Amino acid sequence: MSEYSVVLPGAGGAVSIAPGGGKYYRILSGVGAIDVSVNGRIPTARAQGEQQHVPEGIGTLRLESTTAQIVVITVTDGGLDDGRVTQTAPVEAAQAGTVTDGAPVAVLAAATLLVAAVGAGGYRFGLRFWNQGTADVMVGGAGVTLTSGVKIPPGSIWVEETGANAAWYAITAAAGTNSVSVQVLS
Repeated sequence: MSEYSVVLPGAGGAVSIAPGGGKYYRILSGVGAIDVSVNGRIPTARAQGEQQHVPEGIGTLRLESTTAQIVVITVTDGGLDDGRVTQTAPVEAAQAGTVTDGAPVAVLAAATLLVAAVGAGGYRFGLRFWNQGTADVMVGGAGVTLTSGVKIPPGSIWVEETGANAAWYAITAAAGTNSVSVQVLS
C-alpha cells in the first residue's frame, strides 16, 4: 500500500501522481468532490471514503478540485475493507464523442502554436497531427527546436494521447512550405 498527500491549489488546478501500480485507489481525506482521472481518462468526481477498482492497474492519477486542500489518497493491489469504504464500479474506458478538424496551420522556422492548452475543466482524448508539407516538422512544447520534439515526416500523421491537454507547437527548417492540420478528439 502506498499513501500520498497531494496539495491541490484549487480553482481548477490539478496535480498528477504516478504510483506505477496497484489496482485500487481510495480517497482517505478530502473536502467535497475531487475529480480523479485514472490513466488519462475522463475525470470522475469522487469523495472522501470512495474506493475505485482499476482492473488494468493504475499508471497515473490526476486530482483536481475547485477547493484548495490537501488530499490523502492510497493505492493498493487489493481493496481496503475497513467498513468505511464506498465501492464504486470499475473504471470503464471512455471514447471520444467528437472529432474537430482544424484548419491547416502554416509552420514557421520558429515555434508555431498548433493547438492551445485545454482550459480548467476541459478534456481532450487525443490529438492527430498531419504534416501536409514537403519537409519534416518537429512538434512539442513551446521550446520545440529542429533537434528536439517529435519528428513528423511529410504526409505522415502522429497521434498524441497522453499529452493531449497540453499546448502543442511545431517548427520546420522549410518555413512557408509546410502546414500541419490538427484533429481534436474530445
